[in-house]
Amino acid sequence: MRRHRIMVSALAGVCALLLSGCLASDEKSSGSSSDTKKGDGSVEMIGAISDAEAEALTKSLEPFEDESGIDVKYT
Repeated sequence: MRRHRIMVSALAGVCALLLSGCLASDEKSSGSSSDTKKGDGSVEMIGAISDAEAEALTKSLEPFEDESGIDVKYT
């Protein structure tokens, strides 16, 4: 009986997660970047890479920063 309850609870949880992904959004998106609003903040990323790899990562984030207006700081 206990195993049955666990299985039913797990199934209910999975169904809830799947259904939450199907919720409709009222916002219409054309997919173009010109419709997005610019951010006004910054994000700090903490990681373990350094030197040339960290520099390459920072450079690869520049298009995101330009499009979003969000400053990304990698430490």
